[in-house]
Amino acid sequence: MLRKIKLFLKKYQSFLIYFLVGLIVTFANILSYSIYRLINNNYLLNVVLAWITSLIVAFLLNKILVFKTKKVNILKEFKNFTLVRLITLGVEVFLMYLLVDLLNIHDLISKLLVTTIIFLLNYFCSKIFVFKNHS
Repeated sequence: MLRKIKLFLKKYQSFLIYFLVGLIVTFANILSYSIYRLINNNYLLNVVLAWITSLIVAFLLNKILVFKTKKVNILKEFKNFTLVRLITLGVEVFLMYLLVDLLNIHDLISKLLVTTIIFLLNYFCSKIFVFKNHS
């Protein structure tokens, strides 16, 4: 049984680390939003600033801990990472509109479903298009 657990952990190691990094990035997003709130009271600006902050945290943690890329043009990786995240942001907004406004599904249920889809989409797009030379 222990051997099966070890094999499972080894097989899905990068995905499990990606999940943990996602939790850290979520915390960074909420924390940075809270800090920006102390500076100004424009919640929309704070959301954007927190998104940018968490984008940078996500990029660095994914590069170092999840995909472990080295000797690669970091600016090109960051540009691709940002592009992927902007595209999946658009997909998220579209899916939320589709589920909530057109299909009349409760927004929190829709958000849970869409977040799962975006999480997987971000992982596979990062693996295939951003951090291609991962170890």
